[in-house]
Parts: sequence; C-alpha cells; structure tokens
Amino acid sequence: METFRNSLKKLEEERVTTSTTNRKPEQPWTRDGVGGTGTGTNDEVSDGSSFADAEEMDLTERSGIASNAGANANAGSDRLALERKLLVREKENQRVQWIRRLILLVLIAATVGVCALVYFYSRGDEIQDFERHYADYANKLLESVHSSLKLRLGALDMYSIDVTAYAQAVNATFPMVTIPSFSVKTAAARVQSSSVIIGYFPVIWDDRERDQWQDYCSQITNETDFLRKEAYHDYELRANQDFDLMDLDEPLVPWKEEDTEPFRPFVFETVTDDNGTKANVERPYNNSPYVVRWQMSPERKRATDLRNKDYMTAPSYKNVMKRVLDTSKATFNKAKLHTNASAFNQWILHGQYRHDEKEYGGGALTQLLYPVFDGFDTDTRKMVGILVSHIYFRVFFANILPQNSHGIQIVVQNTFNQTYTYQIDGPIVTFMGEGDFHDPHFDHLMISTDLVEILQQQKQSTSTSSYTVVGLDGEYCSYQLRIYPSQATKDDYTTSQPFVGAIVIAVVFVVTAASFFLYDILVERRQKTVMDKAVASGAIVSSLFPEQFKDQLYSDQKKNNKQDATAASSGGGGLAAFHTKNVPQLSADGDIEAPLAAAQEPSHMAESYPDCSVFFADIVGFTAWSAQRTPGEVFTLLETIYAAWDKVARKHGIFKIETIGDCYLAVCGLPKPNPNHAIQVTKFARDCLLQMARITAKLDAQLDTSALAIRVGLHSGPVTAGVLRGEKARFQVFGDSVNTASRMESNGEPNRIHCSEETAKLLAAAGKEQWIIPREDKIFAKGKGELQTFWVHPSSTPSLASAISGVTDASSLRKSARLNITTPISPSPAVPPPQESADTLKSRAVTSNEFEDEDLSV
Repeated sequence: METFRNSLKKLEEERVTTSTTNRKPEQPWTRDGVGGTGTGTNDEVSDGSSFADAEEMDLTERSGIASNAGANANAGSDRLALERKLLVREKENQRVQWIRRLILLVLIAATVGVCALVYFYSRGDEIQDFERHYADYANKLLESVHSSLKLRLGALDMYSIDVTAYAQAVNATFPMVTIPSFSVKTAAARVQSSSVIIGYFPVIWDDRERDQWQDYCSQITNETDFLRKEAYHDYELRANQDFDLMDLDEPLVPWKEEDTEPFRPFVFETVTDDNGTKANVERPYNNSPYVVRWQMSPERKRATDLRNKDYMTAPSYKNVMKRVLDTSKATFNKAKLHTNASAFNQWILHGQYRHDEKEYGGGALTQLLYPVFDGFDTDTRKMVGILVSHIYFRVFFANILPQNSHGIQIVVQNTFNQTYTYQIDGPIVTFMGEGDFHDPHFDHLMISTDLVEILQQQKQSTSTSSYTVVGLDGEYCSYQLRIYPSQATKDDYTTSQPFVGAIVIAVVFVVTAASFFLYDILVERRQKTVMDKAVASGAIVSSLFPEQFKDQLYSDQKKNNKQDATAASSGGGGLAAFHTKNVPQLSADGDIEAPLAAAQEPSHMAESYPDCSVFFADIVGFTAWSAQRTPGEVFTLLETIYAAWDKVARKHGIFKIETIGDCYLAVCGLPKPNPNHAIQVTKFARDCLLQMARITAKLDAQLDTSALAIRVGLHSGPVTAGVLRGEKARFQVFGDSVNTASRMESNGEPNRIHCSEETAKLLAAAGKEQWIIPREDKIFAKGKGELQTFWVHPSSTPSLASAISGVTDASSLRKSARLNITTPISPSPAVPPPQESADTLKSRAVTSNEFEDEDLSV
C-alpha cells in the first residue's frame, strides 16, 4: 500500500505544479462551474486546497466552464484506472509475500519436526539400550538368586540326609548325634549358596530326652572335648587359605587358646532382669520340645558358650521353630536388622567373606529352616533336628553384576510386610534402609520373583529334586524380590548426543532449504504432473486388469523400457509398447515375423481357474430399439443398465469381463476363488433381472423401453483367463464354459435365468434345489448336442415362488428336481412355470428392496 500512496502523491504534485504554472494570479474560479464564486488564490491552493480544486482551477483558466466538466471526467477516469492497477499490483505483492511467509513457516515447521524426530528417535534408541541392559542385569540377578537358593535347598537336603545316614551307620539314637567335621563338610555348601552361617539344631521332644541329652553333653565335654577340636580344625583350614590364596604372613584371625570356652552341658535360656541385664540360666523343665543350638559352620571360638541354648525361647526364632515342628516343612523366617554388629562381624571374619566384608554394613538377615528326620520312610519318620541357613541379603546380592552397572535397586518384602531396599553398583551392594525407596518413575520396568515359588518349582521336577526333599511352607513367610532401575542406571546410557545431532541437522536443513528453495518449487511442480499422470494410468490399468496382473504388467513394462530406450524416448513407451513388445508382427509382404525377444521364453500372463460360474446376458429387442434412437439415447440406456449391474457385481463378488454391445459377460470364481460361485452368480443374475425391470420402468416415459428384456445364461466349469497382449490388450476369458454359457443365454427366454446341468448340480449340492426346475424340453447346442437344462427361480423372488406353487405341488416338484439333479437328468413331466413378463418384473422391482437377499444365505 505504500507504493500506492506514493504514486497518488506524485500524481497530485504533478497536477498542482501544472495548474500553478499556467493560471493567472488572483484569477477567480468556481467550484461547480456555474454561478458560485470563490476567492481562492495561488496561496490557498498551495496551502491546503484539495487535489480536485487545484485541477478544476487549472482547467477553468485554459478552457472555460464548458470544457471544465469533460476534463474533470477524464482526469477522474485516469486516476481510477491507476488506482485499480496499483491495487491489483499491491494485492499480488501481498499474495506473494504471504506465500513466501507460508513457505517459510512450513520450512521452519519441517525443520523443527525433523529435529524433534531425530532427537526423540536417538533418545528412543538410548532408552531402548538402557532398558535392554537393565533387563540383562535384572535377569542376571534373578538367575544368581535362583541358583543360590537351589544350591542352598540342595545343601540343606544333603546334610539332612547326611545326619540321618550317619546316625543309622553308627547306630546312634537321636538327639544324641554329633556330625564329625561338620564345619568342614558344610564349607563348600556355604560358599556355593552364599550362606553366612549353617547350623544344626537337635530337637528334644520331652524331659526324658532332655535328661539323656544333657548326660550326652557332659560325656563329650569330659572325655574328648570334641567341639573345641572342631573349632581348632576349622581355624587351621582358614589359616591355610589365608597363606595360600591371600598371601598373608599370618591368619586374619589368629588362634588363642584362652579364647575358647567350655560349653554348658545343660539346656539354658537367656533372661533379662528388671535392670535390663541379660543372663544365661538353666531352662526350667516343662516337658515341651526344646530346640538347642549344637553345631555351626563356620565355627567360632567364643561361640562355644552358646551351645545348648534353647532357641524355642529366643524371640526371633520361637515362632518359626514351632512352625517347623508343626508342619515338618522347610520354612523362611522373618527378617531382622542385626543389632549386635560386633557379634555378626565375628561370623563374617570366620567365613568366606572375611576378606571382602570386614565390617557389618547393615541390612536384613533371615533364615531358611530345614527339618532333619530319623529315617527315610516318609510314613514313619520322626523329625529330630533342624538345619538353619542364614541369608544376609547384602552379601547375597554382591559380586553378581559387572563393574560398569550402576543404580540397580532391589526391594525385598515378605508376608510380614517387612520391606528393605538395596542398591547395587557393580559388585558393591549398599543398604538404603528399611522401607521401599525405589524411584516410582521406573515402576513400569519392575521385574519380580518369589523365593518360595522358585523352590517349589524345583521340588516339582524329578531332575532337580532328590527323593527326600521336603515341602516348602509358603504360608508362614514368603519373600518377594522386586528389581528396578534408577536415574543413575538411566544416566549411564543417556547422553547429549541426540540434542547435538538435532542441532546439526537443523543447521544443515536450513542451509540446504535456502540453497534449493526455487529448485524445490520447480521439482515439486514437475513431480505433481508426473504423479497425476501415474495415478491416472494406474486407475486405467486397475479398471482393465485384475490386481494380481497389475504388478506383472508394470514389471514387464519396466523391462521393455530398458530394452527399448529409443522407443520410450520417442513416445513409443507406455502401455502401448507393452501391448506389442513380445507379440508376432506382420512384415511388409504379409509374413509373420517372430518377436524381437523370441530368444527368450515369453512370460505369458494367463491362469487356469477350475471352479467358476459364467454369466452371459443379452438385451432382447435392443437391436430394433437402438435403430430408432440417437447415439446419446442408446448410451444413456446402456450406461444406466451396466452401472447398476456393476454395482450388483461388486456386491456379490462377481468379476466383470467385458460388454460387447448389448451383451454382458461376467465370471464368479476369479481372480479370487469362491467356493460358492454358483450361488453367488445366481444371486447376481436375480438382481440383474430386478435392476433391468426397474431401469426400463424408470426410463420408459423418456426412451420407450417397455419392449426390452434380458436373457440370462449360466454355466459352471473351468475357464482360462489372462491378459492377451497385442493391440488394445485386455483381460479375457476362454474355454468351453464361456461358450456353454453363451448357448444357455441364446436358448433361453426373456426375463428368465437359464442354467446348465453343471450349475444346477452345484446349486442342489448347496441345498438350493428349490431354486431350480428342469426344462421340459432339451435344447440343441452347437458342438454339444442335446442338453438337459434348467430354469432358475431363487426363492426370494415372490412371483417365481408363487409360480412354482401354482403349477404343481411344491414338495413333489422339489423332490423331482432333487432326483433329477442327483441322478441322470430326464425331462420332468411337470408343466414349467409361466414365463414372467416385463410388467411382472417391473412391478416386483418397484415394490421390493433393491438388493433384498432373504433366504439366500450361503
């Protein structure tokens, strides 16, 4: 608009300059040219008079009042024309600017979209990598836990058997049984199952057995000092490991004779007085079961004073001990946080973790209790002891994952609602505290397992359980492990590379878009033109050929174009080139020449379809009617009829082959096989009759179509179909089935469906024998001889059904028809139903639904 304003201003200045130069000073002038006077001066004009006033003054001085009006009109016309041109130009400029802005916005949006796509795609790859590694770590943890638990259960079962077998071998009576070298024998199982402690606790059922047991303990203490020797033997083996494996000059825990203490030869308990002081006192007799601590692995020197302590009085053991005595099943105990860190450190210093875990790092402890029996007969055996395996979760999860893994969190929870959280960073395990402290953002990645279910699965398999393995009590206490990643785990696999990559792509995109801006517009226009032509060509090909032949047509055309680039560049390519490429041609003298590609085996596009039904229809009276009509009227009728039939064909899955004048050829069963082709083509024929009646009734007033009707012929059998290449190639069908369908049509009657014996048999086999009636006379078909044929009257056609019932008894007629179909057919003595007139069909077409399909379900 600024250009428009500048142009108007310039024009006004030119008009004012011309007027001021030519007029006389102080010459009076009139605004309207008649009567009125004015006192305008040269100063008035220059000081602010309008452009029109200045222009009128100039014209009045030179030409007078008569010529002033015409000059004003011409000046106004020129000014309006100029204004219109400037407005059009300004609008075009604005349109161009808006287009440029729109394109700029599109480019910006595309840049942002591509950058976002690259960023999120790259970030998605990193997230997938993170989730994949996390899943590997979690599965590795679960495999280790599963293996350790199975080894733990197997070790306990093995030592339960060992205690029983040893007692039977030495003819010992329970509970007076002590396993020689118990600590040494269980050391390997401790290491393999990641157990901190494994202990044997005899069960003393009553006071009589208690007296026997206490006598036995006194004998061991006075005669052999057996258990002190066990502790020293265990020390010697640990010392040898320190010397050989750890290259130490002296054992990590040296032996001091004064550290050993004799144990109490009686059953005792720990009591606390009112001042909080603990004391070990003899357990009162109460004739109830006692479960006393006896042999442990590893063996501690100062732990000898805990032997014979009744754990049925220990707060953390009494309930689970009672549960094992009641059920005789392996049972997990409740977890606890070990408050006596110095005592637990001593157990660690005497076991396999003495060089890794020098100090108690906190965390939960639990035990797996396993019963020991006096025999192997499951019906008569009696429980005589309990093996206890201590699980320290912090050690249980250590040294499993690789060094580069970080932030894997494990939540341990049992049925007593005790929850503990650990974080694993490579081989290091950190106790995070009592409770669930995992990051809830990663809940969707949780992987969990149940310890009781794992052990129960092992027992259910003969390949993983022994004869004597006991059941596992999952009702008292069960542990669930839930594994999660954390932000630290995610940070190991997420970087800034997606962001940097998106920025680089944005810069490249902007530079490239700016460089090829105009070029892209031209390419887009050209591609649009090519695409329109391709779509149009594809639509034409799809309408002429079945889908399964279309790809082969394009493939062959592509090969032909490569072989004949000259023809393609000169306009000889395209569909026409394909039509004539491998087709014999006529020479100048009329001889047939072999195709250029005769050396190659031709790739014919033809297939055999063994099960089809052919539909052939002809419009009766069309030739005489069309002779009296204009081409436009002829095509109006044909296009209306064929369009309706095409719609019906699509409904019933019929493939239209072609129309030749007033003949319509279609096939059911190709290109896709249809096991119900006979029924479907009969439905199609019925609807074509109805459509023909409806259309002729509708067009009768305009085109006088009352005399027109159709004959329909049906035949079922094999056909050969394909693309016959050459000039004006198209999809065609061949074979005796097509000829027979044509014979059925030519020997039929108007407004009736005439079918061959083959089609009738298929209809009868499908349970539609009520549709067919044998024709009273045989027909003579060229090349076929005499044929028995049939009229088809689908039951959904009201007048046809009534015609059948009106001629003869319906049941006898159907029985006769059924017999004629299943046996060699002979003419029926029944009188056929009368031929339906065009008026009957027209009335039926008008009063019935266009595609009514009752009682025709396949």
